Amino acid sequence: MLSKINGVDITGASGNVEDAIIEIREQDPDIVILDIRLHGGSGIDVLKSVKEEKPETVVIIFTNHMYPEYINRCKELNADYFYDKSSDFPQLIELISEKAKEEKH
Repeated sequence: MLSKINGVDITGASGNVEDAIIEIREQDPDIVILDIRLHGGSGIDVLKSVKEEKPETVVIIFTNHMYPEYINRCKELNADYFYDKSSDFPQLIELISEKAKEEKH
């Protein structure tokens, strides 16, 4: 659904931490969307890596695991947004659409 947004190109997808970090380094995306649960670790591990290497990258946590511990840890690591998969998909689409429009200007 995200790829249907004008100005959005999906450059990669991964289900495990190691591959996600490698793909992000290689693709250098403007926005990264992460789930908390990944094979080989956590999306929080990927968040930490991204923000250490390229802090200006927008990182969106999009998960079903809305536990305060996760939310607080992601905030500590400078996640830009934290959305609940079960209820916040419209907000995610709106945010991505806005970011795509900003990139065009």
